[in-house]
Amino acid sequence: TTPEAIKRLHAEGLKIVMLTGDSENTARAVAAKVGIDEVHADVSPEDKHRIVSDLQKGGARVAMCGDGINDALALRSADVGVAVGAVINEVALGGADIALMGNNLARLPDMVELANRTRRAIKLNVLVGGGFSILMLTVAALGWINPMLGALLHNGGAIFVVANSARLLTQHESEL
Repeated sequence: TTPEAIKRLHAEGLKIVMLTGDSENTARAVAAKVGIDEVHADVSPEDKHRIVSDLQKGGARVAMCGDGINDALALRSADVGVAVGAVINEVALGGADIALMGNNLARLPDMVELANRTRRAIKLNVLVGGGFSILMLTVAALGWINPMLGALLHNGGAIFVVANSARLLTQHESEL
């Protein structure tokens, strides 16, 4: 499932970087097989942390996926840490923001898509819900409507926010 997951992540415009303690030859062979863009092999946990920090200093938002103690520091320093594995090491889990059970990386693009959908919903909620509330407050303050109607209409913005956010729940578990 990893090559397909990486293709989908590339389609989202993401660059995939491998940080591994494995040998250069092994890392490059795996990277070529699954479509990884950049490889850093023979790296220590401190090196992983430094590379993540360097990517961030360069303006990148970093999501780090890891499954063990050697990844914990980098998971913690990444913008988003994702612990992956059927039996996730507790140290790695402690440094992660998200835990994916199992070794199926196909869930990563779904996670990115859900994050993007959530971000769009939040922006729309602030724009429409907040704008509607300000409009209703202004209309009521100017005396164009009575306070009771203003309060009732103000709830329309809240209803919009709840309904718009509920759209995130329409994607079935099988699609995620």
